[in-house]
Amino acid sequence: AVVSTQSTGDEQLRYHPEFDGYTQGTLIKQASVVLMGYPLGVSMPDDVRRNDITVYEKCTDKGPGMTYSMYSVGMLELGDETTAGRLFQIQFKNLRAPFKVWNEYPEYVGCTNFLTAVGGFLQSLIHGYLGVRVEESVMYLSPHLLPGCTSTGYTGVVYQGERYNVTVKQGSFTITRTTGNGFEVWSIVDCAEGGKSYPLITGKGVELSLGKYKISQGEERWEMVEASPSLAIIPE
Repeated sequence: AVVSTQSTGDEQLRYHPEFDGYTQGTLIKQASVVLMGYPLGVSMPDDVRRNDITVYEKCTDKGPGMTYSMYSVGMLELGDETTAGRLFQIQFKNLRAPFKVWNEYPEYVGCTNFLTAVGGFLQSLIHGYLGVRVEESVMYLSPHLLPGCTSTGYTGVVYQGERYNVTVKQGSFTITRTTGNGFEVWSIVDCAEGGKSYPLITGKGVELSLGKYKISQGEERWEMVEASPSLAIIPE
């Protein structure tokens, strides 16, 4: 992707133009360039990521329901919870009374029961405020507390057949593995340098400080062996 550098007063602004020849400030219909960061996961400097969101938010005119969810996810990736919360709240302008059905655009314009808006909202929760990113052999979590809440709960987060419940509070979160058997070892690892690994034992919650973590299956294995007068579980 080509990064454009444009002068804005005394500063140089780096961002991705929507297309070759795009003029900054031209209205866009919906989230487009910002999707490079999520869900495509294109690597870029933080200032470019932030500028992409800032530039295109300013020229999004009452975007459809799946737009501000993506802006919010991007700002959470950058650690800007204040801006992310503001963008997250804009989504609710698309709720249509009296049953709070998602509409395509604000002010009852466009399609009613707009499932794309529902999908965007759910992604802003799961991939934004819970910070889920899934790779082939690992799932990442970067939990944030929802704006205006004292606690947020996520039930049945599934990864490779395992289910987890997550409760996020101010400054900490608790993750509980709710499925699986005792012979499969799963762990959650702090992604900070020299991060500690914590075993995820079915039915036992693990409370951790907010931050970036990864969940993966451990290399350890357990086996059942016959013992007298009952069975015992021992590590290999």
